[in-house]
Amino acid sequence: MLYAILSNMPRGSMCEWGSGMGIGIGLAETLGFESYGIEIDPALAAASRVLLAEFGLSAKVATGSYFDECRDANIYFTYCWPGQMLRVEEHFLLVAPNNARLLICHGAEDFRCKVKNVHPG
Repeated sequence: MLYAILSNMPRGSMCEWGSGMGIGIGLAETLGFESYGIEIDPALAAASRVLLAEFGLSAKVATGSYFDECRDANIYFTYCWPGQMLRVEEHFLLVAPNNARLLICHGAEDFRCKVKNVHPG
């Protein structure tokens, strides 16, 4: 589903919060996005780097928490833990550039999009 959604969005940069094995950022890169992942589990981040390299992809993966690591992007994607949705949305509004989109996966077929649209004054 993520591939279908991203394929219909304007190209730019995509940052996945909690990038796991790097599947999301890998798909985004194949679609022409500059992709970047942030994964808190060091072993999982290392495994994702290996997997991405095996497929000839150059998406970068940082090890850390996306609540601490900041990366500007046009699109952010996360499949966050239940109970963390509000915190993730607040973090997005705090760190994302204006007009950025947050794709939140609430379940296998439930993706929602929030747009940061701050008007001056």
